[in-house]
Amino acid sequence: MMCMNDQYSSKNNFSPILFAKSVATDTVIYGVASILSRSVSLLSFPLLARFYSVENYGLIDLLYLATNLLTTFLILGQESAIFRFFHVDNCNQKRCQMITGSLTFQLILSTVVTFILWIIKQLFQENFGISNHVNYLIDIVLLTAPFGVIYANAQAILRLTFKRIQFLILSIGFTIANLIIVFISTLIFKPEIVLLFQLHLVVWILFGVLSLWYIREWIIFPKRPLVSRKMISYGVPMGLITLIGVVQPFVERIVVNQEVNLEALGLYAAAAKISLLVTLIVGAFQSAFSPFLMSSYQSENVIKSYNFLLKLYMIGLSCVVLTLAAYGDSILLLMGGEKYIKGAIVIFPVALSIFIKSIGIIIGTGIILSNKTYLKLIIYIISLFISISMMIIFGGTYGIVGIAFGTIVGNLVMLILEAYFGQVLWPMQWEFLVVPVMIILTSILGYWLTSVGSGTVFELASLIFALSILLLVSLSIFNKDEKNLLMSYLLKKSESLKV
Repeated sequence: MMCMNDQYSSKNNFSPILFAKSVATDTVIYGVASILSRSVSLLSFPLLARFYSVENYGLIDLLYLATNLLTTFLILGQESAIFRFFHVDNCNQKRCQMITGSLTFQLILSTVVTFILWIIKQLFQENFGISNHVNYLIDIVLLTAPFGVIYANAQAILRLTFKRIQFLILSIGFTIANLIIVFISTLIFKPEIVLLFQLHLVVWILFGVLSLWYIREWIIFPKRPLVSRKMISYGVPMGLITLIGVVQPFVERIVVNQEVNLEALGLYAAAAKISLLVTLIVGAFQSAFSPFLMSSYQSENVIKSYNFLLKLYMIGLSCVVLTLAAYGDSILLLMGGEKYIKGAIVIFPVALSIFIKSIGIIIGTGIILSNKTYLKLIIYIISLFISISMMIIFGGTYGIVGIAFGTIVGNLVMLILEAYFGQVLWPMQWEFLVVPVMIILTSILGYWLTSVGSGTVFELASLIFALSILLLVSLSIFNKDEKNLLMSYLLKKSESLKV
């Protein structure tokens, strides 16, 4: 097993066009698998929404989120730490020790935490009257988590070792398997939540075992089930940040249920699934941008490439958000049916909230480059606290729209704090002014698209008009050199197409 070189080591001196093009290429290569694996809930939504009641779908969505929440907690950011330190040491024996020690630590933690949660659940069942039906479903969620830990670590290791085929088998295979069990539990058998989650557990076990098989060459007999201090200090804050990202939609559902009602929980969950399209694109971009950032941030004048990429990213994502603003209700009607159409009112604000938060992926990189991941964690905690407060304040009065507005406020605070502290810790010549311009423009155009009348032709004309305004205004955020680069690139592409 030979040591691997950094695949990005020769890509440090990009022009802005080449840099953006390379990030886009990696977004396609590594992002497609990520999008497919994370889109299980979106792809299965039409069947679940049509065959289960609104209340039962809300419960299913809540249990899905609980599974993700528990798995993320048990991983403790260690897959990020493996990703960060794998190439620091070229000795494969030390790499095996690092991976084995980390995975063993996570599995021991999984066993202990699962047992503790099972005891706590028993106490809650006795004191709060949790039904046997829900109690059994919680047991399944607890049993699922350790296999999710193995799966997540295997994905990180396979990416690091460039085992693309195995990575795609895990990612795409997991997606297909989950879609099959949703099909089985809805179209073949009588729709039962218990059967659905029993089948989910079987899939997690199978892919957990397959994941372990794929990374078997990196597993040795552990000398001790401990991880190094650097793995903990780097991984735990990043793991908690990921955990907060999982917690927020979970908390949103809880607040919706408490401040509004159970039907609203199903409506909000359905609308959030449509907005998940934006999250999938953001996740694909992030997986592609991070390696380039770590390999190029010390290069001279690389900030020009970063600013150029930032502008292209915001324009592209804004187009997606506006498309959802115009056609979100139609997509929801097609995928969920008439009973969920009242939830369409929050598709745009939820998508806008994701758009705002994602900009920090780029302009907040100074915090990561300075290795102050604990500060990023503090910012996420502050944002979550503000989001919850705003959701409670506005949810009771404005219903699910107020809940969505609360997330927008929290993510705006997060963006501002990330930009400020990132600049303080690692000064970079970001063109910050373009950020509020794109957010305000997207907000105005999106709100207008959600308020126009329905009708296929009119909706299409309105969307084309909004996108035209967006693109015209966007031209002003590019400087002269960037415009020349874009024109030159487009001319070359047009000439190559003619040939």
